[in-house]
Amino acid sequence: MRYRIDLTLDQSGKTVLNGTLNYSSAEHENMPAEISGDTAVLTGQSYVAAAVFGGGRSNWHLQQKCSLKKTGGVWKITRSVASTY
Repeated sequence: MRYRIDLTLDQSGKTVLNGTLNYSSAEHENMPAEISGDTAVLTGQSYVAAAVFGGGRSNWHLQQKCSLKKTGGVWKITRSVASTY
């Protein structure tokens, strides 16, 4: 079964700060980046231990796909989608 969470960057930060997403460890397995001019896509895959949305601690294979744009020489995330893999 696959899960997907599509939050704004502001919402994502709030869920970590308020404890809704509570990560205790992460082992990064794969993190390829595709760059094309001033845009990029970074897909990170990690094995994490986390308690999420009020559930108990579990181990998950999570993927975070981020779209980025380079503005003024600085890369900024414009969209981020988390899912299991």
